[in-house]
Amino acid sequence: MEDNTKKELKDADTCTAIGAGIGAAGTGAAIITGATCPVCWIAAPALIGIGLAKRLKLKKNAACCSSPVKEKKN
Repeated sequence: MEDNTKKELKDADTCTAIGAGIGAAGTGAAIITGATCPVCWIAAPALIGIGLAKRLKLKKNAACCSSPVKEKKN
């Protein structure tokens, strides 16, 4: 199960990185040409948001499921 979580975290990081890359490319194109592709305005924030949402969901599930069990003192 831990391998699956690592794979999902990697997928979330990939979405975030692709979104940041599209954003950087769109910004560079806007600086050079004075205009940017409308897809960049939608795709970059969407991919970054999806990646961050996946990461937060996985971290929340990991914190919820792996909390230490307190032992009772006699």
